[in-house]
Formats: sequence, C-alpha cells, structure tokens
Amino acid sequence: MSNYLAKGKRTSSIKHKVHAKKHLAKFYKILHELDIVAQAMVKSGVAITEDNVVQEAEKYTERTIESYEKNLLLAKVGQVYERLGIKVNDE
Repeated sequence: MSNYLAKGKRTSSIKHKVHAKKHLAKFYKILHELDIVAQAMVKSGVAITEDNVVQEAEKYTERTIESYEKNLLLAKVGQVYERLGIKVNDE
C-alpha cells in the first residue's frame, strides 16, 4: 500500500473519531437535560403518565420532545421515583 493511501485512511479514521466524539457529547448533553427535566417534573407533584409527559416536559424545557425523547423521559421519571422511594401505580 502506498503512503498516499495509508495517509488517507488515517485522516479518514481520525475525522470519523472526532465526529463520533462530538455526536456522543451532544447525546450526553440531551440525556443530562432530560434528567433535569424529569427531576423538576417529579418535584412539581403532578402525576406523570404516558399521555401527559410531553405537555409537562414543555413547561421545563425548550426542546421539542419526540417519541424517542418521550421514552427516555418516562424512563428517567421512573428512575427518579425509584430513587425517592415513591411507589407508582402500574396499571
């Protein structure tokens, strides 16, 4: 393999790693924001259900809550309830 091709592969690999690192950082930032929103929602005292989670989350964040974020937020609300020792009615 010539040096030209090897150098191209190395730079491509480095660019890919940098892109992946930035993408992962954005993802963790979203997770952290959803964690803060979940804690605020639980502290508000409103019963959080699958039907009203998007409307309640809009009070605490500017982010548009899509279906994936909705599922993550429901899981985080469950984790907050669990940490606080609050029993949730699973119907």
